[in-house]
Amino acid sequence: MANGWSILIGLVVVLLACAAGWFLSPKGETQTIWRSSLILSFASCYIMWANIAAVPYPQSNKIFNASTLFATTAHPRDLAAAGTSYSQMTIRIGNNFVEEETSSAVLTEFGRGYRGIKPKRTSGEKGEDVRKRIERWKASVERAHRIRKKTYWNTMGCCAKRRKLLSLGELAELEVCFSMRAQMQAEIAQLRQQREHDRARVQSALDAQNNRIKVLQENFNETPQVQAQSEQPCASAFDDEPSNSSVKSEVSDSESEEDRSETSDIYDVQDKDYHPTPKTTTLRKTQPSLAELTRKTFTLYEGMRMPSVIERLAPLRNVRLPDQPNEAFSFKFLKKVFGGTAMTKTCYVIPPKSRQGRLFPDDPRQHGAQLSCIYGDDDIQITTFPVFIHRTGEGYRYFGHYREPRDSDLVSGSEMIQVPPHVKQYWADQLGRKNSDRTKSRKILDALIGQWPQTALGWFRKGNNTIIEYQPGLVQKYGEAVMRPITDEEAEEIEESSILEYFERADFDKKGTISLWYEYLECVAYDKDFYHKLVSKKHELEPPQQA
Repeated sequence: MANGWSILIGLVVVLLACAAGWFLSPKGETQTIWRSSLILSFASCYIMWANIAAVPYPQSNKIFNASTLFATTAHPRDLAAAGTSYSQMTIRIGNNFVEEETSSAVLTEFGRGYRGIKPKRTSGEKGEDVRKRIERWKASVERAHRIRKKTYWNTMGCCAKRRKLLSLGELAELEVCFSMRAQMQAEIAQLRQQREHDRARVQSALDAQNNRIKVLQENFNETPQVQAQSEQPCASAFDDEPSNSSVKSEVSDSESEEDRSETSDIYDVQDKDYHPTPKTTTLRKTQPSLAELTRKTFTLYEGMRMPSVIERLAPLRNVRLPDQPNEAFSFKFLKKVFGGTAMTKTCYVIPPKSRQGRLFPDDPRQHGAQLSCIYGDDDIQITTFPVFIHRTGEGYRYFGHYREPRDSDLVSGSEMIQVPPHVKQYWADQLGRKNSDRTKSRKILDALIGQWPQTALGWFRKGNNTIIEYQPGLVQKYGEAVMRPITDEEAEEIEESSILEYFERADFDKKGTISLWYEYLECVAYDKDFYHKLVSKKHELEPPQQA
C-alpha cells in the first residue's frame, strides 16, 4: 500500500512540475522545444520513481506472498534460480498481468499447489532446500533493484546532457539567424547602390539625348528651308505591314549654283574621320557677323532616327559590288542551303538568333540597327554573320557580312514615342502569346521577368528575420521597401494590353515601364565569292523557266 501512495504522490508532483514548466517556458520559436523537453524529462523521472517504488522487499518466508515478491522486471534467468521446473506462470502486479516463459520458478511451499498449477517434481525435497532457494531469490531481487537504480541515474544524466545540448543548439541557431540577417542587409545595400548607379547612368544618357535633340532643333530653326525627300523603302521584317520608308531631312542654302557646287564637298556625313575646314562664302565675307551655315543630314525610318552609334560608324570602303547585286533568293532556297531554325513567322536566321526591327540598312554595305525585346541565345558565339533582308514581293537579298559592334542599348521614353504602332503591337503579341498548352515559352518568361517592374516585398524587422508586409501607408515610416522580380506565374498572366500600356510610360514612371532595345548591325565585308556561289547554287537548284 505504501508503494501505491508513493506512486500517486510522484504522479501529482510530476503533473505540477509539467504545468509550471509549460507556463514558465521562454517565449519565441524555441518555446515548443523547451516544453517538449520538460515534459519528457519529468515523465522519465516519474517512470524511474514508479519502478523504484514498485520494487518489493520480502515480508515473509512464505513464498506465496508472491503478489509483491514477483513484482520485478529482472530477467527470467535471474528468477529461474529460485525454484523448480514449470510450464508457465502468471504474476499479478497491481492491475497488470505479466506472462514470462522460463525453465523454472518457485511455485510451491513444501509441495502445495498454487493457482491450480502443479509442480512437475516435488518428492524428496526438504524444507532446508526450499529456504536456500528463497535466499537465492532474494539476492536476485536485490541485484535487479541495484540495476534499476543505476539505470535511473544514468537516465537522469542523459536528460541533463540533452538539456545542455538543446541550449547549445539554440545559441548556434541564433548565431546563424544573425549571420543570415547581416548577409541579407549587405545584399540589400548592394542592390540599392546598383540601382542608384543605373539611375545615374540612365539620367546621363537622357541628358545627352536631350542635348542632341536641342542642337538639332536649333540647327533646324536657323535654316531658311527644309526639304523632305522620299527614298526607297527600308527592308521589312513584317510581311503584313506597309513597307518602311526613309526620309532625309536636308538644309539647302539660297546660294547660287556656283556657290553650291563650290561648297558641296565641304561635309561628308558618311565619313566620320573627314573634317575639312569650312570655306567662307561671298556673303560671309561681306557680313562676318552672320552665323556659319552647317549642313547636317540624318535619316528617319518611319519617323525614327538611326541611332547615333550607327551614324558614327565609318562607312565600309574599297568594296566593289557585283555587276548585278540584287539577286533575290527564296525562303525555301535559303533554308535548303543553310539550314537553321525558324524563330518567328517572319524571321529565319542562321544561326538562330531573333532579329526584328525597322532600322535595317537600305542598300548593301550600309550599317543598320534593329529593335528587339527578347533575349538571344548567349550560348551561341557569333563574330560575323551574313544578313539577308526581305523586300515585299522580291524575296531575300544579300546585304553583306555584319557584326554587332557593341552591346544593346535601351530605347528611351522619347524614342519609344517614335516607334511605329504596328512594331509595338508585334512585340506585344510576341510577349503575350501562349503555346498550345496555354503556357508561355521560357524565352518569353525570361524577357518579361527581366524587364517587368519589380514588386514591393516589405521591410525586415529589427531583431529577427521576419518581414513586415508591404503597405503603401508604411513607406513614410520604414522608408524604401525590399523589391523582388515577378514570378513565372505572374509573368504567365501578363496580357498584350498590359504590355502596350507599359510601352507608353515614361522612363521614371512610378508604376514602372518596359522598353525595347537597339541591336546594332555593322557591315564589315561584302563577300562577292559567297554571293556568286549562292547565285550559282540557285541556278542549279532552281533553273530559270523558259518562256
